[in-house]
Amino acid sequence: MNDTEMRRAIDRAIDEGNIEETERLLDMLPDVEDMPSDFASSVILQCKENKTMKKFRISKIGVAAAVIVMSCAAVTGAALVKHYSMEYGDKYLQIASKEDIDQKALEEIAQNADVKPEDIEKGNVAVADTVTYSSVAEAEREMGMKVVLPEIMPDLEQSDVEGCILNDNRKDMYIVYGSSDSKCFGITLGYEKLGEEESSVTIGDIDEGTLDSYTSAKGYKFDTFSESGEGGKCDIYTTHIGDYEYSLVFEGFDKGEMKNIVDSVDLESYK
Repeated sequence: MNDTEMRRAIDRAIDEGNIEETERLLDMLPDVEDMPSDFASSVILQCKENKTMKKFRISKIGVAAAVIVMSCAAVTGAALVKHYSMEYGDKYLQIASKEDIDQKALEEIAQNADVKPEDIEKGNVAVADTVTYSSVAEAEREMGMKVVLPEIMPDLEQSDVEGCILNDNRKDMYIVYGSSDSKCFGITLGYEKLGEEESSVTIGDIDEGTLDSYTSAKGYKFDTFSESGEGGKCDIYTTHIGDYEYSLVFEGFDKGEMKNIVDSVDLESYK
């Protein structure tokens, strides 16, 4: 098993919450010795807490009234769903609610948004299992979602297609082209239908001070930011339209390449 295959196998075991398989694979790595008995469990938990674009639900309690920080997009029933985004330290948060939320309330949400181990253990936070698909067509069929691809696609081979279904009202699909060892391009598509007294929070990592916005040639406003890790730096463009959250993730692309791809995306079918 080469390094890339090992990485994907470990990622898959972590996503599936398979502690025994994670431990077995980690034991095969040459630089892991005397691993604590609970190490694999803690790795799985940490990854579930920090995975980019993972959705966690919060109750309506504590969500107050007033100024829209970033407004938005979707008509659900008779109520307009409002989307807010903010940078909070090294975290990027998106909040969706049918209520107005002022700046103070947003900061309170950000301060309390981290998921603790006991939250998952007690069932206070729902974590969806990740399923690997053989193709985008299979994922679309099984998940009941249609993925819009940019008209301009990078010349990269598809490497991963995964999906998470929390319930009929929350689904996420992840498509990766290329490899993080070189050039990599990803599309994430999330579907969310909020109930009358539901709000939701997305928590992702961010390089501090990088949150900005970009309006594409077709008129879609994207939040833009970067996220750095051991594999390098990713540039992320994310927007909401209708009941969908659509994101493009780039690694190893220059600004001109990213702009051309983002400008070629037509999201009208999600309205």
